Amino acid sequence: MKDGNVNTCDASGTVESVELPVYNYDKRFGPFSAGGDSGALAFDGRGRMVGILHSVLASGGSNRVTYATPARWAVEQLRLQYPHADFEEP
Repeated sequence: MKDGNVNTCDASGTVESVELPVYNYDKRFGPFSAGGDSGALAFDGRGRMVGILHSVLASGGSNRVTYATPARWAVEQLRLQYPHADFEEP
């Protein structure tokens, strides 16, 4: 992990950044995230976990991008360490 970003490298040495950008929906609703939200889970409209928040890039005003580690990637990494972990819905 480097600077809050997850980076992977394939056999050829190509580095791939694994992160999910989350843009603000609308100026009326304000920023998607705030200070202290790192580690929070982000869900889609159907209640499925899509990411784990880790950083924000602010470019002034209401123009902010929140970055998240994709949930799929995080679960894959957890299963490598804990192969019997159950992440499925009950």
